Amino acid sequence: MCKNCNGFTLIEMLVSLGIWLLVSILLLPSFVQISLERKNEELKMTAQQILKEELHIRHLTSLHDKTIQRNNVLYTVHWEFVENGVVKVCIHWQDYTERVVERCGYAKK
Repeated sequence: MCKNCNGFTLIEMLVSLGIWLLVSILLLPSFVQISLERKNEELKMTAQQILKEELHIRHLTSLHDKTIQRNNVLYTVHWEFVENGVVKVCIHWQDYTERVVERCGYAKK
């Protein structure tokens, strides 16, 4: 039998566990932030889709402000006449970090 077969000591195990926990605690906020930004990108893509739909149907209906709900998020569409027959449509929504985000598009009337 092995006379000097010492495994890891308790101190070595506690130090390695402490290092592992420290690294995990330092990286956790980054992972949460990345996850929120991914969800916000999905909201932005949905808003772009709504904006595209609104610009596409502008010839069929009258231009009026409205609120659209998709996936439990409220998107507010606002129309504005700029000049020379140009119409500006903006969409506003609140993302998962409580920021109000706006995207706009332009089209000829």
